Amino acid sequence: MDQFFGLLTAAFDRLADVLLSPTHPSNRIYWAYLLSSAAVAFCVYLAARRAGAKAGTKVESDAQGNFLQFLFPKSVRSNPSPWLEVRYAIFHKTVSGVMIAGLSAFGLPLGHRRPAADRRD
Repeated sequence: MDQFFGLLTAAFDRLADVLLSPTHPSNRIYWAYLLSSAAVAFCVYLAARRAGAKAGTKVESDAQGNFLQFLFPKSVRSNPSPWLEVRYAIFHKTVSGVMIAGLSAFGLPLGHRRPAADRRD
């Protein structure tokens, strides 16, 4: 029973690590990095709207709509590839942590057992 609770604790710890990864500066998705990238993208969005309004070219069509539509165009949202990345980042990292904890919780005691013929009392 202790092994089960150890496995459950390891699963929750792994899930917390995955979900709280934007709070660790060593991660690529740290909140400050995301915020600075959004600020740069907003400047590009404003420049594209100004250039498109003056020229009436394709640049205007790229910057049509609001800022969120500029950041996440329909061609990206409808593509399955980004959603696969999200699933990998959250689900698979959590599941792999649980599997490693499960193998160590149940596999290590089995590896330490020796057959009765090999034991010397």
